[in-house]
Amino acid sequence: MEKSVGVGDILKETRAIVSASGRDIAIFSAILGGVTAIGVILGMAETASMSVGTGFSVDANDGLGNGLFDLLVSVVSVVASYLLAKQLLTTQGLVHIEGNRFWLYLGLMILTVIGLVVGFLLLIVPGVILMVRWSASTGFLLGEGKGITESLTASWHATKGSGMSIFLAGLLLMIGIIIVVGVLAALFFVLGSTVGGLITAFLEAASNGVLLAFGVAIYKLVTDDIARVGEVFS
Repeated sequence: MEKSVGVGDILKETRAIVSASGRDIAIFSAILGGVTAIGVILGMAETASMSVGTGFSVDANDGLGNGLFDLLVSVVSVVASYLLAKQLLTTQGLVHIEGNRFWLYLGLMILTVIGLVVGFLLLIVPGVILMVRWSASTGFLLGEGKGITESLTASWHATKGSGMSIFLAGLLLMIGIIIVVGVLAALFFVLGSTVGGLITAFLEAASNGVLLAFGVAIYKLVTDDIARVGEVFS
């Protein structure tokens, strides 16, 4: 039986998760944003613009120090994202296994990125479809103990019938984030590029935290829906 969740349901659940885990998201933002902010202060991360997701850039003239700093930011980002995702799921009572699954999480992220890159190269639409249909995969990996490909497959099946709602909810969420971060960053850039860069670092980190909550919300809703369907036929 095909199930479906609505746009409003997804956004409402995301807000509820962010509200319930505000402290965890704040810590995540402080750590990830703090590391990037250090790069701004030391001149290893250049402020490029006030747009979301492009606050820092690396070019061919960057030296070894800049490259190592970028690697450090990437490592911190993955580790912090893993810890936050696991904590968000735990807070919602969605973790039913024990043990460290970081390396599987890393593998899931790598495989997902490869799939999305290939998908976006194929006229963008396939990439969008994969992004939507794999959006609950982290929950299956960390919450239910499934393997990497099993999690992607489970997410694909679980989100069937809800793809358009997930896409629209994600689009609205991203537009909201871009507006809020863009306005706040613009205000602080008036005080100087360094100040603007520092604030943008923390704002973008917080945005990433909200997007992780968005993924957890999708997982929670589609698995709740599956459970309800199972009860009907039990």
